[in-house]
Amino acid sequence: MSEFVKAEGISKNRVRYTDSSGRVFIHSKGTWAWRNNNPGNIRKPGKDTKFEGIIGYAGGFLVFSSYDAGFKALQILLKKPFYQDLSLFDAVEKYAPAKDKNDVKNYRSIIVQVTKIGLDAKLKSLNEAQFILLCQAVQRVEGFQIGEVVEELPKKKILDVKKNKENLIIQYLIDGYGWLRKTEAINLVEKEIVDAVIVKRQNGYIFLRSKPDKTKTNNLDP
Repeated sequence: MSEFVKAEGISKNRVRYTDSSGRVFIHSKGTWAWRNNNPGNIRKPGKDTKFEGIIGYAGGFLVFSSYDAGFKALQILLKKPFYQDLSLFDAVEKYAPAKDKNDVKNYRSIIVQVTKIGLDAKLKSLNEAQFILLCQAVQRVEGFQIGEVVEELPKKKILDVKKNKENLIIQYLIDGYGWLRKTEAINLVEKEIVDAVIVKRQNGYIFLRSKPDKTKTNNLDP
């Protein structure tokens, strides 16, 4: 697998990643923090904050090219002066405000449990080991649960068609399947195996189009 270069949310709990070689992988189940390679559930960078590895946006959060890129972004964010000058107590409220339906009390409790640091300590007073523990604690509260990764294979193409005497399509030549009756071809399209769309006319006639656009020259019109 090459480096991920693009990502997009495709449903409530799935993110589609494309790597530099063009292969596509679906991250499903788990949590947004895991699906997005974003352990801190960062929504968007501020004007003076720059993150590397942002390749998309899904579920209201940034998507990063890798877990390491997402964890580094969390560190960059928490090392900004507007966090470093705050006590741990106040930093939690700023990072996960109650107005966004966060359980701030529980958030603070878990932070202390993981880091063993008092809530009155300022972030800028933490040593590197303590700071990493803080980031790991944030990841824990944000809910980093691993899901499933499945490669999305390229859809099969329609290579040719056969028509009857009425000039209506009756068979389709499908890459890897050979010649299929229309009903068989439609079944493969419904299963998202074939790259085509199903079109139904007002008179009830059903056929397939290879591309859902308005250019008739590249469509399988009857």
